[in-house]
Amino acid sequence: MFNNIMIDRETAYAILKSDGFLKNIDIRISELREGYVELEVPLSDSLMRIGGIMNGAAIMTVSDTAGALCAFTGENVVNEVTISISFNFSRPVKSGPVIFKAKMTKKGKNIAYCRVETFDGEGELCAEAIGTWYITR
Repeated sequence: MFNNIMIDRETAYAILKSDGFLKNIDIRISELREGYVELEVPLSDSLMRIGGIMNGAAIMTVSDTAGALCAFTGENVVNEVTISISFNFSRPVKSGPVIFKAKMTKKGKNIAYCRVETFDGEGELCAEAIGTWYITR
């Protein structure tokens, strides 16, 4: 399933669809290149909470996914697991589609460092995440 160079869009979608939890979220890959991933998620009732805003746990889940796929964009990566991820929420997500932009800020032999920004449908920054992923080659 994995190539020996860098993850491609088809493989990324296969990863999302094979995950028992993530396959229930409509995650669309807008951009995928070395060190950068952009995901788009339409707002749906299943992602909303009281007050008409996106559930924070949903934001965290998709942010973690964006960071994980970003870690996969390194050369010869065959798997990854989240080591640590920290979130800051600055405003509620009230409109969609919601955009998650993940950028790899540093990579080592077995650790990828990524920053993920979450934007609402108006293009406003709503949340930021910084995380580390253990990668196997």
